Amino acid sequence: MLRLGLVSALTLVVFACDQGHKHDHSIRSYAPPWVTPPAKELVWGEINIIHTTDSHGWLQGHQKSTFPEPNYSGDFGDFAQFVTRMKQIAANKQVDLLLVDSGDLHDGSGLTDAYPPKGVDGHEANEIFALLPYDLLTIGNHELYDNSVAWDVYQNFVPKWNGSYLTSNANITLSKTNSSVPIGARYKKFTTAHKRTIMSFGVLFDFKGGTNTTTQTVEDMVNEPWFIKTLQDQDIDLFVIPGHMPVTPRDPLNKWQYVHTTIRKYHPDTPIIYLGAVFNNTDNTPDGRSLALESGRYMETVGANLTAAPQKVEFSRSIGSVVRDHVSGRLDALADNYNLSYVYGWPTQNYTLNQYVVAIYPNASRIDSEFDT
Repeated sequence: MLRLGLVSALTLVVFACDQGHKHDHSIRSYAPPWVTPPAKELVWGEINIIHTTDSHGWLQGHQKSTFPEPNYSGDFGDFAQFVTRMKQIAANKQVDLLLVDSGDLHDGSGLTDAYPPKGVDGHEANEIFALLPYDLLTIGNHELYDNSVAWDVYQNFVPKWNGSYLTSNANITLSKTNSSVPIGARYKKFTTAHKRTIMSFGVLFDFKGGTNTTTQTVEDMVNEPWFIKTLQDQDIDLFVIPGHMPVTPRDPLNKWQYVHTTIRKYHPDTPIIYLGAVFNNTDNTPDGRSLALESGRYMETVGANLTAAPQKVEFSRSIGSVVRDHVSGRLDALADNYNLSYVYGWPTQNYTLNQYVVAIYPNASRIDSEFDT
């Protein structure tokens, strides 16, 4: 019996701060004692996965004191410490643990949106992201809007992963040869430390907004000769497929059914794990031997545990947040370099879009209501 486990990150009236402001990272809101702990313990399987997606530059954690921000106050250094500890536990248990990301590292916080003259959006943040030992990664649409970002990913970020950054249907055009080539590897087959054989792809939804990049439709991708050839290989214990695509049924961007149907023609019983993105914190079971999961965006985490038996797959899920001691001086240094901790003023209240049930538009607690005044 194969046991699998998953763990899955304005007001227009302000008070001005004093002149001579000094950068002070101590204003960050670290998790107070009342933060709610995870609902239940994680169940370890023979193959376990920690999944992240849609981080959008939120590598310094959520720094406000208003609930629920303290639940997400752990930064990427805390997450690195968490991953290191989980790897140690996995080694002690003699089980496998994979770290997987489903894209959209760019566009969100100043760490990815600020950059020096002649620099590239998100390049320095990518360098910090690459400090973690990811086993599989794929691309998101926010890596493709700007040609300089797409080129930086292709030229500088992808090579760091030695074939583990997967782009099965996302290509970039090389200007010197005018040829279109995959940004990352199309697929990866590998054997874990405990002798489990895994096949992986990296899938992007049918995206049409790229500059100097092209995204093949998922429906066309699954009919490519190279894709069919990989599925003819029967020496596969498990499919692990990160994709920047929602897993919510009936969502127009969800094209996982093409991948799933094609795989099942060649592997009717092999377990499949789809690790999606975009809308986050959702999951479903395409059939009795597969799981589709979207973890929390902006460096929240979602945990799920999967037990695969010959006849069926049973799921148990838990939700938790990564809150650990602050260890990321490099992130703080980058924030200081970009002047991100400078306080221009303080709003008189918090504004949200949909945090509260009463926040029906228009409403004084909603930020978009301010633009109608």
